[in-house]
Amino acid sequence: MKFCFVALLDSLSREAEPNSTFGKLYRNVGSWGNDYINASEKIVSGQFAYVGIKSAMYGVMDTVFAKTRTCPLIIKDNFLPTWLTVGFRKNSPYTAPFNKQVMRLRESGILNMFEKKMRTAMICWSVTNEKQSLRPLELKDFYGVFLLYFGGLGLATISFIVELSFRSWKQDSRSS
Repeated sequence: MKFCFVALLDSLSREAEPNSTFGKLYRNVGSWGNDYINASEKIVSGQFAYVGIKSAMYGVMDTVFAKTRTCPLIIKDNFLPTWLTVGFRKNSPYTAPFNKQVMRLRESGILNMFEKKMRTAMICWSVTNEKQSLRPLELKDFYGVFLLYFGGLGLATISFIVELSFRSWKQDSRSS
């Protein structure tokens, strides 16, 4: 099975030890995603599996559907802790071996390492350095809501009393 990869996995697998899972994976890569049309045709034919950004896979699926009016591709999510997607032809014989390799990566801790690195990198992407902390709600958090409620209730009560007084005054003035 050949894979069509994006640059992130290209650099990771090139730097990997030759006998590691990523090193072995690198030897089986047929394309690093430079030729979009050729790669998408090979994905549909089942020669390649796509690993990359989900929106790009949606583009491939859209192109294939526009040409053939069929949906021969599926997307498997959450392969890595980033926004990467794996696309196979439906009922592909490569799904089971690929799942096995992903399980090996997860069991060896490589995917956990990526997740930790990604979490720390996401801190650098934030616009501000503010940290948001969540805390449980307390009664004092609802003082404004209660104040509005009782204020409205008070205004309604005053309005009701004024209305009753006006009605009784009007009836008294008619009877005189």
